Amino acid sequence: MKKAQILAFGEPSLHIPSAEVDFNDPDLSDEIEQLIVALKEFQYELGWGRAMAAPQIGINKRMIAIRINQKSQVLINPQITRTSSEKMVVWDDCMSMPNIAVEVERHCSIDIRYTDESGQQCSLTNTDRDFSELLQHEIDHLDGIVMTDRIISGGAVIQRDLVEKYEGQRGASKTT
Repeated sequence: MKKAQILAFGEPSLHIPSAEVDFNDPDLSDEIEQLIVALKEFQYELGWGRAMAAPQIGINKRMIAIRINQKSQVLINPQITRTSSEKMVVWDDCMSMPNIAVEVERHCSIDIRYTDESGQQCSLTNTDRDFSELLQHEIDHLDGIVMTDRIISGGAVIQRDLVEKYEGQRGASKTT
């Protein structure tokens, strides 16, 4: 398995919508492993990050790896099926631009439908705010959208390590 490198912000391929995953693709299991390993390595090296979309490592397919509490799972061909009317303003950060966070507006809750690695159809419903924001960010990557495409009008750009210090002093984490 080749080692995956996280593509940096500004890489044109990050703006290309991803193709649906074909479960008959002979490269699929290797690509899933590359995605999980890249996420684990990022977490180990930088100490943060919960999910990564395949386009961030140059695999233009609709896959997201999530790794929380040392447990990994892969969401294949995820689709948002419902969004809450309630929205929130949050600081969004990204592994492709790890030193920066921007203010974006996200839905407070979403439902998604996806396929797991074994081909089973799955769904997540009524996600909490934190997980909802995470899933929306990663699905944006699959659609060729990066966080700066979503920066709110008048929104801030801040060094990532200052987010906690200034959280709440602007609009971030505010419900709309």
